[in-house]
Amino acid sequence: MRSACEQAERDPDSLVYSHAITVCCATSDSELRRRAERIGRDLQELRSAGAAGSPAEVLERLAGFAEAGSQRAYLQVIDLDDIDQLELIAAEVMPQLT
Repeated sequence: MRSACEQAERDPDSLVYSHAITVCCATSDSELRRRAERIGRDLQELRSAGAAGSPAEVLERLAGFAEAGSQRAYLQVIDLDDIDQLELIAAEVMPQLT
């Protein structure tokens, strides 16, 4: 992306770099497995391609993207009926993000 900007004589820092990632968050392994099953996803695949795990693990995954230059994260919550997960993310993940 940076080289394409430079070729177009555009400052690469003028862009906002973002990523979208599926999130599956829980405070216990059993709840995490249940949430992954409910959205039809393999937990190991979610851990490697998404942001899955405890709030701390989700934050660690998001930090990796930030370190790579991402300035904005779009969390894809698949099960919108799982209010408990939304509340967990709102209470323990979002306040830690800047």
